[in-house]
Amino acid sequence: MKNLRWLTGLLVLLGCTSVQNEKTKPLEEGLTVLSASETKLSLAYRSGEEIIYMDALRGNPTPEMYQQDPLAPKFEVDVRFADGQGRIFYTAKGGDDWQDPAWREELELQQENFTGRASNEHLLFLAAKAAATLDVDVASQVGPEMAMKLEPMLRPVRGFASSAPLLYFEQKLRLHAHLKEIGLMDEGEDDPVITGPNGEVIYGSGGSGCDAWTTWPANYYYMAVHDADTLVIARHSVTRLYSWQGYWLQVHDNCNHGRCAWEMGQKCFLQYYEAIEDYKPSWELQSCGTGYEAFSNDGHNCHDDTRVQLANFVYGNGHNMGPGSRFWCYGDDDSDISSWPGDQSGSPECNGSANNGYNHPHMCRYQGTHGYNSAGYCYCDQLCLSYNDCCVDGPW
Repeated sequence: MKNLRWLTGLLVLLGCTSVQNEKTKPLEEGLTVLSASETKLSLAYRSGEEIIYMDALRGNPTPEMYQQDPLAPKFEVDVRFADGQGRIFYTAKGGDDWQDPAWREELELQQENFTGRASNEHLLFLAAKAAATLDVDVASQVGPEMAMKLEPMLRPVRGFASSAPLLYFEQKLRLHAHLKEIGLMDEGEDDPVITGPNGEVIYGSGGSGCDAWTTWPANYYYMAVHDADTLVIARHSVTRLYSWQGYWLQVHDNCNHGRCAWEMGQKCFLQYYEAIEDYKPSWELQSCGTGYEAFSNDGHNCHDDTRVQLANFVYGNGHNMGPGSRFWCYGDDDSDISSWPGDQSGSPECNGSANNGYNHPHMCRYQGTHGYNSAGYCYCDQLCLSYNDCCVDGPW
């Protein structure tokens, strides 16, 4: 059994600088619209002394396939939720890139700027309270006509916020089940041993005795795949990443051009011990660099992004080259998942299959290559760590 060590650093621990800029004035109880336009929305919700901030940025229209799906969003929207101090506890990326480059530039500042924050359970319940009156409050402050124009951004804010408490308890139950499976929590053991007095889910308990208690000050991650029918053709898939830092720190959704995880069922997930390095160093969560193409012939579809992200999770070490047009991201080479006239139907699996999982026939391990990988235009040996030009599964 691998050690319960914690994984450090992650690209998705998003920063706080811009969260604070326009949010310094005193707030009334309840929801306040801080700023609103057709492409940018900034909200605050206050309950007593507690505050959360909710931001959304509207980007490009979603691809044509999703425009035809009545359940899919019509724009790619980025979202982030933060506590009153600016610590991020939820993010979502609508497409391949962040709408505002500053959100990406602030990624590494989060851990540096913050050493503590309010209970994650409390923050998620605050989000649900905000969602309960979101539509009425926004319309009363900006007017019905403007509220309709804001709907593409209100949709993901409302969607995550309203589902947040259920999400918290689902992950709490999953954590407890895993701790019991590996012998770090006894059957019938009361919750306070694993959950602190303020509702924190603490990962890393050495048992119920005080002398056995151990918490590592680093990060734990796991990744889930969510999918659903598009009502037009094929299926849509996304990834959701959970990060821990002694407690449940953040959720990040890669919406991969369409619906996000909160509006689709979970298909499967990978735990930290299923990655090559259970103690993962700083790593990147990537998307394809090509244009969107529903059948993945001249570009990439959502499933290609999902498989890249699964591979990032399993193999990522902070030295991987961006996928660009390599591996799943361009061309039809019997590795695509797409509806007819593509190769297959379905969606990615959380396994090592080269057919529908996180491996690809051009990877170093599949080719048995330890030097330069001519199929991936990247390197498989240890030297790639020095130059940040490793293939997605290198070195091995």
